[in-house]
This record gives sequence, C-alpha cells and structure tokens, in this order.
Amino acid sequence: MGRQGTAGTRAMGRSMINNHVPTVFGVLVIVAALAAPANAAEAIPNSGSPAEFGAKLLVCNTCHGENGTKKNATIPVLSGQQENYLVKQLHDFESGARNVEVMSWMATTLSPEELGSAAAYFAKMSWPVACAGPDQDPIC
Repeated sequence: MGRQGTAGTRAMGRSMINNHVPTVFGVLVIVAALAAPANAAEAIPNSGSPAEFGAKLLVCNTCHGENGTKKNATIPVLSGQQENYLVKQLHDFESGARNVEVMSWMATTLSPEELGSAAAYFAKMSWPVACAGPDQDPIC
C-alpha cells in the first residue's frame, strides 16, 4: 500500500511540474528578450527610451504573434482591437483584476505612458483576415 501511495504522489508531483513548464518557459523567454540588446550593435539604452519600449513590444510577438495576430487559439488577437479596450485589459492585468501570470508581469513592466502607447500601437493595426488553410484556426 505504501508503494502505491508513493508512486501516485510522484505522478501527481510530475503532473503539477509539467503543468507549469510552459508558463515558466514563457516568462524566461520574456525576461531574456527584455535583457537582450534591441539590436546587435547597441544595448537597450536608459529606461523609458523608445528603443526599450520597442523591445517590450517585440516581447508581445512571442505569444500574440507578429503584428498582434495570434499564434494559437488560446491567445487573443491584439491587432485592430479598440484602444480603450486594450488599455483596460492592461490595467486589469497590472492591478491583478485579471490574473494571467505572464501578462500581469508584462503589464507591470510598462509605465503608464507605455500602457497607452502599446494599446494605441495595436489598435492602429488592421484586424487580421481569416486563415485560408483548412488546418489553421480561423481568427474571426
């Protein structure tokens, strides 16, 4: 009986660890992207600079895809959303009203001005067209 309980406990522990691996990996990718230079010739300058803000927006591509179009069905589309909606979502992540670990962390790295600028940046993009391929999830 002791052997079954131990094996079950180990299996549950492995399952819990496996459930957190994608989140931990995502956070590490974001941290690495923020720590990396904006381009090879120049490190990210002082905090709050346009180059740093650009690097932060590039981090969004990791999950939300290039130009704010989602990479998979569980990630929302950013491009073409209303600016006030995006600002509210970022504020909710920052305040803890919405709890998605990666987004909560990302929202707290943005200054209040950057929150608005990020929302405006994605709102100015066009809403993506639906995917043409039968093996891809439709966006709309």
